[in-house]
Amino acid sequence: MSSLITTLTESVRYRGREAQWSFNFHRVSGLATLLFLTIHILDTSTVYFFPSLYEHAIAIYRNPVFMVGEMALVAGVIYHGLNGLRIILFDLYPH
Repeated sequence: MSSLITTLTESVRYRGREAQWSFNFHRVSGLATLLFLTIHILDTSTVYFFPSLYEHAIAIYRNPVFMVGEMALVAGVIYHGLNGLRIILFDLYPH
């Protein structure tokens, strides 16, 4: 367990200027998008298997807190995509 904590601590440890922050935000935005997609697929599948549960979930998602979360998700996806393009450009044209 301590090696896992050490690994996690070392992976987010600040080692260098903007590039490290960019790396950490890129990782977090990617994981958040993956989490959203997983929840979205499971939630959408309830339409077929449990229609009443789906209606209940939609009622919960109409809460303003979820709307703020959706805006944060869109911002994270845009950041992740643009930063991914930046990384591709740096890899293709290093100088």
